[in-house]
Amino acid sequence: MSIKDALRKERLVHLPLQEPVTVRAGTSLEVAIERMRAGRRGLVLVCEGPRLKGVFTERDLLRRVIGEAVDRGSPVDRYMTSAPETLPGEASVLDAIALMAERGIRRVPVVDPAGAATHVASAEVIVDYLAEHFPGEVLNLPPHLHQVMKTPEGG
Repeated sequence: MSIKDALRKERLVHLPLQEPVTVRAGTSLEVAIERMRAGRRGLVLVCEGPRLKGVFTERDLLRRVIGEAVDRGSPVDRYMTSAPETLPGEASVLDAIALMAERGIRRVPVVDPAGAATHVASAEVIVDYLAEHFPGEVLNLPPHLHQVMKTPEGG
C-alpha cells in the first residue's frame, strides 16, 4: 500500500490527538490567554454551550493583541477566529494534511456530528505519526520539498 493510500485510510480518531483547552464565549481575553498558557497549547477553543464558536490562537494573539491598546478584560470573542475550519473524527489523516497545507494552519479542531469539539489535530501529531509509520520514507526525503536528486546519495 502506498503512503498516500495509507494516509487516506487512517482516521484521525486513531491518532493520539490533544484534548482541547476550552473557554465559554464571553470569557475575558486574560482568562483565555492564561488557559492557553497553563494548558501549554497554541490555541483555545471558544464554545457556546457544547458547540464550537471560534478559536483563539497564538497567531491571533500576535496579530490582534500584542502591541495594541487592548483591554484584557474584554471578551475573547472580539479577537478569536470565528467559524474555524474543523474536521470530523472520521476524516482521514490525508484530509487533515491537505486542510492544514491549503489554509496554512497548524491545528484543526476535531468535532463530533453535533458540532462539539472533542479533540485537536495538530501538525506535530501528524508529523509524529508519519515518522513512526513511514520512517524510511521520511528519513530519505530531500531537504527541499520539490528537490529531485540527479544521482543517488554517495554515488
